[in-house]
Amino acid sequence: MIRFFKVFEMFIQKLEFFIDPVKLFGFLDQGKRKDKLSFLHDPTVVTAGEVEKKFSIIVCGSKVLTDKIENPNTENLREVFEALEAELDGRKKVLENYLENFVLKDEVKNLPFLSGLVGFFSYDLGLGFENIGSSCADDRGYPSYYFTVSEEVLLVDHVKKEMWVVLPDESDLEFFESLKHVNFKEPIIITEEDEGGVNSNLTEEQYCEKIRCVKEYLRKGETYQVNFSQRFNFQSLKSPWEVYKKVSN
Repeated sequence: MIRFFKVFEMFIQKLEFFIDPVKLFGFLDQGKRKDKLSFLHDPTVVTAGEVEKKFSIIVCGSKVLTDKIENPNTENLREVFEALEAELDGRKKVLENYLENFVLKDEVKNLPFLSGLVGFFSYDLGLGFENIGSSCADDRGYPSYYFTVSEEVLLVDHVKKEMWVVLPDESDLEFFESLKHVNFKEPIIITEEDEGGVNSNLTEEQYCEKIRCVKEYLRKGETYQVNFSQRFNFQSLKSPWEVYKKVSN
C-alpha cells in the first residue's frame, strides 16, 4: 500500500518500485527538468560490515542563489551566509510543522534530506575567512557559490531498494509514479573514438620547473605544503553528465 500524506503544503511519498539512480537521473536530465537538477550520487559502500553512503539524492529546484565574489572577505561572506540562512529558516519551519503531524516518523527519520539547499562553495571562497589575498588569475569565472532551493526531492536507498519523493504539490505525484513504466536505457559510456586529444596548460618543461621552485620553497622553509596542479582540457561531443559517468566508473 502506498502511503501518502499532505501537511503544510508538503508531501512525502514512498514509491512502490525501484530504479537505479544513474539511469533515473540520465532520464530526467533529458526532460523539462534538465536545467533544474542536482545529483548527489552516493553508491553503497560497505566498510567493516557497516553500510555507508547508502543514499543517492536527486533535487529539482527552479530558484537559484548564486554570485561571483571577486575579493572574498569576512564582511561579504557574512552577507552570503545570512542570505542562505534566511532561505533555510523559512523552509525549516514548514518542515518542522510537517513532521510534527507526520504519523509515521520512524519511516522518514533516517532519510538524509527532505528540504533545503543543494549546491557548493568554491575553494577560493575559503580565502575570505582568513582575509588572504590571491594572485591567481581567474580565467574560468565560476561562481563563488551556487545553491538551488529544493522543490522536488527524490531519495534512492541503495540498501533497502526503496525510493521516496518529497513534493510541494500533489499534482506532481503522477509524473513520478509514471516512471515505473519507463524503459530505461543503459548509461552511455564514452569511447575513445568520440574524443579528441588532451591538452595541458603546462608543457613538461614548465611543469618540472615549477616543481623545482616548490622544492626550493620547502627547503627554505617558506612553506610547508603546496597543492600544485595542472589543468587538462579536451573537446567532447558528450554532455557533462556522460563525462561524469565515465570518470566515476
